[in-house]
Amino acid sequence: MSVNPAFQKLLNKAYKYLGRRSYSVGEMKTYLERKCKQFPQYYDSTFIPQVIQKLLDLKYLDDKAFAQAWVSHRTAVKPKGEYGLRLELLQKGVDKEVIDDLFSINPLDEEALVRVFLQKKLTKSGASDPKAAEKIIQSALRRGFKNTTTRKAFADLIEKK
Repeated sequence: MSVNPAFQKLLNKAYKYLGRRSYSVGEMKTYLERKCKQFPQYYDSTFIPQVIQKLLDLKYLDDKAFAQAWVSHRTAVKPKGEYGLRLELLQKGVDKEVIDDLFSINPLDEEALVRVFLQKKLTKSGASDPKAAEKIIQSALRRGFKNTTTRKAFADLIEKK
């Protein structure tokens, strides 16, 4: 069984890219398309679907596992709300159904995440005046936390001080 050299070149490029971290199917497709446009003399874009399928068969690409790992990493390192995480995953090319399944099976404890985020902000700057308090709340909202959850958690943290 002989393998087309153009297919093998593109597959090798995908393997090398996967050596950095895990990627979604959408990210891999975008990367391969970019490489094919950038270097048409080396890579043939007609093999992209076959390369993606080969990586899926080998379980090197798995959007469900990627989304789970991404959410757990992001909540541990840089807390975001469900809305913010959904947007990030969509930008990474993860299918909306996969995202919906992920959050329905493993709902985020958004209240705990926003508390951690607000606690860090409050210890750094404090909420000495209403303007500073609103600035802290707005930074949480930009991270994708829900407005009601953020304001309730903020009020609870201020009461405890």
